[in-house]
Amino acid sequence: MLENWDNVYIDGGHEAMTRKIPNDKLQLITRISRLRIPLEHNIMASFQVFFSTFFFFLLPHISSAAVICQTTSCDDIVPVKFPFRLKSSQNRSCGYPGFDLSCDNISRTILSFPKSGDSVVVQHIDYSDQSIYISDPDRCFPGRFMRNFTDSVSPNFLFDSLENFTFFNCSSSNATMTSDFLYMPIDCLSGDEYTVWIAQTVYMEAFPPPATCRAISTAMFPYLRYGIVRLIWGKPSCGGCVASGGDCALVSSASPDVGCFNVPSNG
Repeated sequence: MLENWDNVYIDGGHEAMTRKIPNDKLQLITRISRLRIPLEHNIMASFQVFFSTFFFFLLPHISSAAVICQTTSCDDIVPVKFPFRLKSSQNRSCGYPGFDLSCDNISRTILSFPKSGDSVVVQHIDYSDQSIYISDPDRCFPGRFMRNFTDSVSPNFLFDSLENFTFFNCSSSNATMTSDFLYMPIDCLSGDEYTVWIAQTVYMEAFPPPATCRAISTAMFPYLRYGIVRLIWGKPSCGGCVASGGDCALVSSASPDVGCFNVPSNG
């Protein structure tokens, strides 16, 4: 029976053991050893498929990283950053839709309202308070409000407060008002032979204007301080992020969603 046994050689032909194995078992070992190379090849191929799949799903995530753009400006006075962007020097993804700014030929920051075609000068932007302070380049905001400027700022912006005012055309440029504290002359709408005054409509019955004056228009009018009007925005909501020192930005160039990034740690 011993003639059916052979020595087993492994590790490059060196005899590792002198114990003899039956021929049928030796044939099984030989078949397994012949399978070793294709088995290793299949394992490597499986790893290649795994890593290819892993990077396939990883790359879109990397390419969709947050779009954080450098702060810029027209005049080094009004910083422009998200949700605003300068159309002339920044990509669309640097800002939120409807928050485009531009620079005019004397380096003023300009906000335009596509709904009406009106353009105003940006004097200041408070990013944590989500408010923007604007002035009329023609220095005649009351005239704009007579033309229903109130509706032109929507849907992105709102006036923080509005009152109903009545406009009066007084035929005599020397007309005096019995209640000067209620009436305000509007020089940019007045002429040599007449003066335009405005007053809050709610007081007109109790304090009517002189007989030489006639009402010519009414309009919703915000409080004006030194010719500057304050607008506010609600969306996108970035005030808390800015107040915490973070960067508010689009989560990707292909998404309208907004996130807060690079928030300083408290530690």
